[in-house]
Amino acid sequence: MTWRYQVVWTEEGGERIYSVCEVYLDEDGRLDSWTTDPVMRPIGEDRDDLEWTLVAMLADTGEWAPVNFASLKVGMVFERCPEASGAEVTATARRYLAAAKARRERQWPSK
Repeated sequence: MTWRYQVVWTEEGGERIYSVCEVYLDEDGRLDSWTTDPVMRPIGEDRDDLEWTLVAMLADTGEWAPVNFASLKVGMVFERCPEASGAEVTATARRYLAAAKARRERQWPSK
């Protein structure tokens, strides 16, 4: 099973409100479960961990099309963003993630 962030929207006062939740996918990439709250707040054990969380959220925001939180169902498959809308954000975020990961590994080497 893998997980990632997913942009979702809810209706509040007749307006769409966008946020991010965590989704957990089975080995075929289908939705297995998700967080009960449509709003994930970025948190971390330290500054670097918080930075990694924020960049991961940004990367997934640029890669996956938003869905209605109320429509999440076990077994569903998510659509990727059209190439023009998310590719640049995702590429930038992925480069930043790789650099942050390298910094973390230098700071806390694996044993």
